Amino acid sequence: MNEENTDVVIVGGGPGGSSSAIAFRNRGFNVTLLEKGTFPKDKVCGELIAPLGVKELERLDILDAVAARANEIRRIILYSNKGASNEIEYHEGEFALAITRMELDQLLFDVSREKGANTIEGFAVEEIEKEKNTGFKRIAGRYVSSGKRKIFRARVVINATGVRGIGKREKTTHQPLYAFKAYLRGIDCGDATEMFFYRGGYGGLISTSDGMVTLAFQIEKSHFRLLKEHPVHMLEAILSPRHPILEKLAHATVVKKWGAIGVTHLGAVRQIPGTWNIGDSSKIIDPFTGLGISLALQGGRFLGETLDPNQDQPAYDVKTALNGNRMLLITVLRHLIFRPVLFHMMIKGSPMFPWLGRALINKLHS
Repeated sequence: MNEENTDVVIVGGGPGGSSSAIAFRNRGFNVTLLEKGTFPKDKVCGELIAPLGVKELERLDILDAVAARANEIRRIILYSNKGASNEIEYHEGEFALAITRMELDQLLFDVSREKGANTIEGFAVEEIEKEKNTGFKRIAGRYVSSGKRKIFRARVVINATGVRGIGKREKTTHQPLYAFKAYLRGIDCGDATEMFFYRGGYGGLISTSDGMVTLAFQIEKSHFRLLKEHPVHMLEAILSPRHPILEKLAHATVVKKWGAIGVTHLGAVRQIPGTWNIGDSSKIIDPFTGLGISLALQGGRFLGETLDPNQDQPAYDVKTALNGNRMLLITVLRHLIFRPVLFHMMIKGSPMFPWLGRALINKLHS
């Protein structure tokens, strides 16, 4: 079987994998980036890069390239299940970016290639194992189109394959949720992310740079009975008739095929011996935070800047190590947001909420 040696193998060509490849190449290491699919490709995602992620792009010296294709986001509008709203601005000088995953993933993967990484699309990794007494790991897989098998040998292996990639996931920690995504025209969210919460789920609207609006939302399994011709119909049945989001959706036209993903597990992935997990391969941060892309960029950049392929280091949970306080805050917010009556009362009636909301959002996203 054909074998190839390198310093680093990264499995998964999304934001986490590509940012890691870029950071390793900036230090001069040989990198092979393996992607099972082929670009361009879409993904069910809210398509927000939070201020935290913007800073990661800047550290990688690729912020200008991404920002040129993205819409700048300066504020968040929160809606309760009964339609009460509150607007929160990011700290002065900070901003988020909205860009489709199709564009972002392609751009980052291309930058990895331009930096000198050996980027391979259409390669499915099937097994990763440590060699005895050599310090190398063996990454075995096959080319999807031909079935031809190949083995890569590397000192560092990074798992950036996401929710349904390699590695066995622990049990779900929250109720199973199902995610949907659609692209809309005819409406505009400007420089705001509009997030809305309802019993058993949440969603968001955001304008990307191409004049489209991304609608992404999650529901519990029990709401599947409301699915008719299009997922938007579920929102029409779930939200109150005068909810501001429904008024906006009434003027929208759905374009492209809508996407969906099955059960969204919120547990951790077991560590594969000798590998480092980043992004959703590590631990899924509840999607209502809008931090998925940003934390993938953070983990990829961190490992690419700190790991030495010439030294054998025990792998640990990078996401938890870098974001202990942030993850604790997410847990607190989940308990608040998913109590609809309390959340509605806070948004509508408390004069403290604008100040508190801004503090929480900026603590979470910065």
